Amino acid sequence: MVRAEAYRPEIDGLRAVAVLAVIANHLDRSVLPSGHLGVDVFFVISGYVITASVLPRVRLLNFREFLLDFYIRRVKRLVPALAVFVLVAGAFIALLDPFPRMSLRTGIAALFGLSNLYLIRQAADYFAASVELNPFVHTWSLGVEEQFYLLFPLAIWTFASGRGRMRTFVALLVMVAAASLACFVLLYDTDKPLAYFLMPTRAWELAAGSLVCLAQRDGERAAAARGLPATPLLVLLLASFFCPLRFAVEATVAAVALTAGLIVALQGRGLAHRALTAAPVQYLGKTSYSLYLWHWGVISVARWTIGLEGWSVLLLLPLMLALSHASYRFVERPLRHATWSRVGARTLGYGAGGLAAVASLLLVVAGPLDGWLYLGRLVGTGDPQHIVRTWWKDLRTGRSLDACHIDAFETATLRRCLTRPSEGRAAVFLIGDSHARNYAPAVAGAFRGMEVLHLTVGRGCALLPAAEAARVPQARCAQYNAEVVDYVAAHVREGDVVAIGQRLFEKDRATNPGPYLANVTAIARRLADRGVVVLLLDGTAPPKLDPRECLDAPWQVATKPGCSIDRAAVEAAFRPFDEAARLATHTAPNLFYAPLRTGLCDERACGQALADGTPIWHDRGHITEKAALALAPRLAAALAEQQFWAEGRPAR
Repeated sequence: MVRAEAYRPEIDGLRAVAVLAVIANHLDRSVLPSGHLGVDVFFVISGYVITASVLPRVRLLNFREFLLDFYIRRVKRLVPALAVFVLVAGAFIALLDPFPRMSLRTGIAALFGLSNLYLIRQAADYFAASVELNPFVHTWSLGVEEQFYLLFPLAIWTFASGRGRMRTFVALLVMVAAASLACFVLLYDTDKPLAYFLMPTRAWELAAGSLVCLAQRDGERAAAARGLPATPLLVLLLASFFCPLRFAVEATVAAVALTAGLIVALQGRGLAHRALTAAPVQYLGKTSYSLYLWHWGVISVARWTIGLEGWSVLLLLPLMLALSHASYRFVERPLRHATWSRVGARTLGYGAGGLAAVASLLLVVAGPLDGWLYLGRLVGTGDPQHIVRTWWKDLRTGRSLDACHIDAFETATLRRCLTRPSEGRAAVFLIGDSHARNYAPAVAGAFRGMEVLHLTVGRGCALLPAAEAARVPQARCAQYNAEVVDYVAAHVREGDVVAIGQRLFEKDRATNPGPYLANVTAIARRLADRGVVVLLLDGTAPPKLDPRECLDAPWQVATKPGCSIDRAAVEAAFRPFDEAARLATHTAPNLFYAPLRTGLCDERACGQALADGTPIWHDRGHITEKAALALAPRLAAALAEQQFWAEGRPAR
C-alpha cells in the first residue's frame, strides 16, 4: 500500500482563486481582463500535485505497476466528469447550433486530450468571438495537461532511482522549462493560437510546479523558502488578473512565478492561509474541476439563448454551482474513489470504453445527423442559410465556394485569380484580407462593364507594412504583400483600378492608421505612372454579438443589446481612420477613399438585417453577398462625389 501524499488544503484554496478568476473573465473580460491566467495557476498546481503524488510511488512500485497506478488515477480523476459534461453539452449544442459540427468535433477531441490540437488546426483564437459559442473550447487546457503526462511519468521513473540521477532530472526539467518559456514568448506575437494551445509552449508552467515540489525535498531550502510572505504574494497574484492584455506575456510569467511562490509560502500560517482554507473557499477548490468544466458550457448555452447581459448572470452563477455540485457529488467524487475493477488494466479499459461510447454518439450527431437535431428544423423554422452557407464556404458540406479567397498565400494563385479573362476590358483588381472580399459584390455593382478580379487572404493578412505583415506568418502575409503588389503592377494598364480593403476593428489600425496608410499611399504612387487609380475601402464594423446569437428563434432573446451597435458610436470610433485616409488621398493624386461601413445601417443603429429583412452578417465581421450588393449604389455615389469618373474612365 502506497502512503498518500499529505493533503494541503491551501492548494484547494488556490484552485478556488483560479477557477473564480477564469469564470469572471469568461463572463465579462472588461471586469477581469487577465482572469484567464487562472488556467496558468492550475497548470502550476497540477505540476506540483502530480510530482508530489508520484515521488512516493516511484521507489515502491515496479515500472508496470507505477505506470498502471499513475494512469488509473488519472482516468478515474478526469474521465467520468468529462464524459458526462461532453455528452450533456453536446446534446444542447446539437439542438441550438444549426451547424454544430465544429463544436462536437472539439468535444470528441476533448475526450481524448486532443482539443488543443484540434483548435490549432482550426486556427482558433481563444480571445476571439468565434470561439465563444463552442461549449468545449475551454478543454484545451486538459489536452495540454494530458499530453504533458504522457511523457512526465516515464521521465521521472527513469531518473528517480538515485540522488545523482534525480539531480540530472532536475537539470533536464529546468532546461525543458527554459526552452518552453522561450517558445511561448517568441510565438505569442506571431502565432497566438500556437503559443496558447500547444503543450510544448505550456510545459514550463507545469514544470514550474514540479520543480517547486522537487526543491522541497531539500529540507534546508524548503525551510528557508517557507519564510516567503504569503499574503503579499496572494495580493500580487490577484492584481495580475487585472492586467491589460497588451501585457499578456509579462502577466503570464508573473502569475506562474507568484503561484510557485505561494505553494511554498502557504505552508506557514498567516492571513492568506486562513483566507484560502475558509470553508466556502475550500468547497470551491474541491469542486473546481467540475466547476471549470461546467461554467463554460453554461456560458456558451446562454449565448445561444438568453445572453450574458446583467440579469442573466444572476441566473447563470447559481446554475454553474448547481451543476458542478451535482457533478462533484454524484460523478466525480464517487467514481474517483470507487474500485472499478481489481484488475488495473481492466479499469483503463472501462475508461476507454466510456470515452469511446460518448465519442461514437457525438460522431453520429456531427456526421450523418449533422444539423438534423437543430431546433429550427424540429419546430419548422428551418436553417438560417446565411450562417450555414457563407460566401467562402458551405459549412454543411465543407465545400469551399471561393477559390480566390485563401487561408495561406501561394504564388500559383496569382495567375489563376488575377489574370483578366478579356484583353479588351478594363479590370478592377481587389486585394487585401477577407474584409476586402466582403465588398466584392459592391465593387462589381459599382464598376459595371469592368472585370472584377480578386485575390484575398484570411487570418488578418492585408496590405500591411512589412513589420506588421511579418506577424502573420501562418498566412505567408509578407510574401503575399510583396508578390501581389509586384504582380498587379506588372499586369495593370491605363484605366484599371486597384481596390484595397482591410479589417479595421482590431488592435490600433483604426485609431493609429499612419503606418498602414503610408503603405497604401506608396502602392498608389507606384501605380500612378501606369494611369491606374487606387481605391481604398474601409472595413466592416459589426455589432458585438455573433449573428448566431441574434437569430429570430423562439428559444433566443433576439433583442440582446449586442445584436446592434449605435451608428454614431461607429462613426466616432473610425473617425481617426476616415480623416487620415482622406488626407492620404491628397498626397497621391490617384488615391481615392470610399467608406462603406455605415451603408448598411439605419439612421440610428447598425443591426443584423436590412430594412427588407435581408441578413447582413455571416459571422462577426463578414457580410452576406446580398448585403454587399446593396452597398454598390453607395460606393458609386461616394466615387462620384470625388469626381472619380471622367470620360467614362477612372481619373483624378
